[in-house]
Amino acid sequence: MDIKKAISVLVLILVPAVAQSTNGYFSHGTGLSNRALGGAGVAFPQDALASATNPAGMAFVGNRMDVGAVLFKPNRGYSPSTSLANGSSGAFTLGSGSETSRNRGFIIPSFGLNYMLSEQDVVGLSVYGNGGMNTSYKSGSASFDPFGMRGQGISFPGALGAGTAGVDLMQVFFNLSYARQFSDRFSVGVSPLLTLQTFRSNGLDAFAPFTKTFVSSQGARMPSHLTQNGTDRAYGWGLQVGVLARDIADVADLGISYRTKIDMERWEDYADLFAESGTFDIPSTLWAGVAIEVAENMTLVVDYQRIWYSDSDAISNGVQNLFDCPALGGQDLESCLGGERGAGFGWDDMDIIKVGLQWQARPHVIGRIGYSHASQPIGSDQVLFNLLAPAVVEDHITLGATVTTRVGDITLEAMHAFGNSVKGHNPFDPTQTVRLSMEQFEIGAGWSMKF
Repeated sequence: MDIKKAISVLVLILVPAVAQSTNGYFSHGTGLSNRALGGAGVAFPQDALASATNPAGMAFVGNRMDVGAVLFKPNRGYSPSTSLANGSSGAFTLGSGSETSRNRGFIIPSFGLNYMLSEQDVVGLSVYGNGGMNTSYKSGSASFDPFGMRGQGISFPGALGAGTAGVDLMQVFFNLSYARQFSDRFSVGVSPLLTLQTFRSNGLDAFAPFTKTFVSSQGARMPSHLTQNGTDRAYGWGLQVGVLARDIADVADLGISYRTKIDMERWEDYADLFAESGTFDIPSTLWAGVAIEVAENMTLVVDYQRIWYSDSDAISNGVQNLFDCPALGGQDLESCLGGERGAGFGWDDMDIIKVGLQWQARPHVIGRIGYSHASQPIGSDQVLFNLLAPAVVEDHITLGATVTTRVGDITLEAMHAFGNSVKGHNPFDPTQTVRLSMEQFEIGAGWSMKF
């Protein structure tokens, strides 16, 4: 069995479903303790999944194994207004009325192993997932004139006029990490990353005339790699590095970590959908933070995170690029779906602030609370395509606890992402507005063993 097949089998065992969109399509945190602190902790390693945030933190958590799972429940949907065009005169109009996505509950497992080679050197493995572009709209409708001959819109079933519509993105990260502690106060870590991502889509056939394949063949060839092609897989490699400095001026711990952009293989089965013939790279990310002991057995953690969604054209290119496609009167073939400048979800880079507080509640009980606020990645002019991925939440509150028992530590956490919405005009029907909405809940439990 080759390495890719072996990884695929492992993913099917460890990560049966990943669908999580709290900061764009990235999780608000990784590992149960980190999640309970609002995702803060680049300077405050707690468990064997520390390498996911800062590989340098592995040097201070010792020999341990952490296993956890989260039940994640997002509620998401869209609400179009009544249109004056109703699909006529070249308009593409969504049927009015609110629609809610199915697939509302997901189990998200995680695993971490940390092993000290010596008093200074440590190796580890972290396995965790991201997702969030996961929707399935069974109902809804869209009106348009597909042949430009009738002069009035025709209503078709499905959110985008082609039956059940939705997408499903999954990403699984394997951090193979090494860290070295140069002193009691300073460590450096590095994590080569192997990433697997899968994708499938349904109900996007109405956009076939706007693909590079269709336009370049002058309508003689329908795109075969646009939608309803099952699940496609792609692999990629990246690198994450970090440093951790403890007890700076005997006041605070400082941490910083950076993950490079991960260049992914192309999804050949969706080469007519995403820019650059199916390329969906994973954006680079920066974490920086501080941990301060504000009282005896009480620590305040504050993090800043930056996600460069602009690294990936499939994510950051706006839907307006389609207006430069010859099918819509433009002059640039590469602006059609699947082209080098093909339309995407139009997401902006994100800035996130996270704050968490941890305290020793009892001799065998640690308490945690947290809050995070993220900038909005989806602009009001990008609402149409993003009904497939309405990742519009901005604010999260979290809480959790760890209880030490004879058989290991038991960690619990809970998160609520407050409901939020983004409203804007349908770019293919200026007489219609569309409101995207999302709210999230999760509960999680984990077990850890020190050895």
